[in-house]
Amino acid sequence: MRQTAAASKDELLSMIRHGAQEMFSSVESTMADDDIESILARGEAKTEELAKKYQNIGLDDLQRFTVEGVGSAYEWQGEDYSKRKDNIGLTWIRPAKRERKANYAVDDYYREALRVGPKNDRPKQPRLPKQHTVADFQFYPSRYIELQDKENYWIMASSALVNGVVDKQKGIKIPARSAEDGGPDEEAREKERAEEQEKVDNAVMLSEEEQAEKESLAEQGFEDWGRRDFMTFVKACERHGRTNLEVIAEELDGKTLEDVQTYAKVFWARYKEIADHEKIIANIEKGEARLRKQMEIQEHLTAKVRQHKLPLEQLRVPYGPSRGKHWTEEEDRFLLVQLEKIGYGAEDVYERIRREIRKSDRFRFDWFFKSRTTIELQRRCNTLVQLIEKEFKGEE
Repeated sequence: MRQTAAASKDELLSMIRHGAQEMFSSVESTMADDDIESILARGEAKTEELAKKYQNIGLDDLQRFTVEGVGSAYEWQGEDYSKRKDNIGLTWIRPAKRERKANYAVDDYYREALRVGPKNDRPKQPRLPKQHTVADFQFYPSRYIELQDKENYWIMASSALVNGVVDKQKGIKIPARSAEDGGPDEEAREKERAEEQEKVDNAVMLSEEEQAEKESLAEQGFEDWGRRDFMTFVKACERHGRTNLEVIAEELDGKTLEDVQTYAKVFWARYKEIADHEKIIANIEKGEARLRKQMEIQEHLTAKVRQHKLPLEQLRVPYGPSRGKHWTEEEDRFLLVQLEKIGYGAEDVYERIRREIRKSDRFRFDWFFKSRTTIELQRRCNTLVQLIEKEFKGEE
């Protein structure tokens, strides 16, 4: 009697995969009755039959392809899903409607806003000339300013032109100055406003002769002198004096000596026409006073040094009761001689004196003198200059 062992889990799974369930459920046949060769032969025959059936099938036939005995691919468990309509319900959120992005281009807006409307029956207004900005430091002739103001009043009144005549009802109204601006009282301000308003109401266009005169007078002003050039000219006058035009011209870019001479001549003849001219002239005079003081000190230094053939050994410093503890007379003599040689008030004078001290063999081992800074040398020179000035004033 043949004994069979129980099948394992993997063996059972393999049997199910290879169709063992159908063979075991059949009572008419078993694996012993059916020949394997006959099974393979039936399979080959079935394969050949299907190949002959579908070898000439086309694209349209594939779209209508169905398997025999199976039915439609949309049918499942007796229900046809091809005719079933989707019923998503209220849980579906429809995406936002696509809208064209708004155009915020300024050019397009004004092109639409300023589109030409119906034809205007009013006569064409005269084309207004471009006004030239006039600065007081450019020194245009007074007649040019008069014609410029006349033309400006015409421009202000041109917005109320009707048939070439100023309509006073539609014209510009000149406001009176407020009390916060200062100046005269209310009655005087109203009078001033009325005068300005009358000029606007009675404004007329420049005649051809006046326009030609205006263009001719425009060439007499200093149009190429900007505010930067003017301020540079004023500051240079403060530093070098009004008569030192050669040095002033060197500080002005793009201006020749002839240009500076021409402008300076007009400036000193008409400087009162400039706003805040009192402050400008006061600063120039203050700078010139400083220059005169420097020249006086330089003259006294030169006279003091030239009193001796060997000033570095023979010059005597008038110390008075207070001489100072750290500085020697030899050091002070050297400072006075170098200050007179380089020039009192010259550029970088004390830095140049410091370099001369370090180059001199006389003070090779004088570490105190060689280590003094520019500020310390300047203070000591100012003290010595005061002593020299006091000496010369006493002699006078």
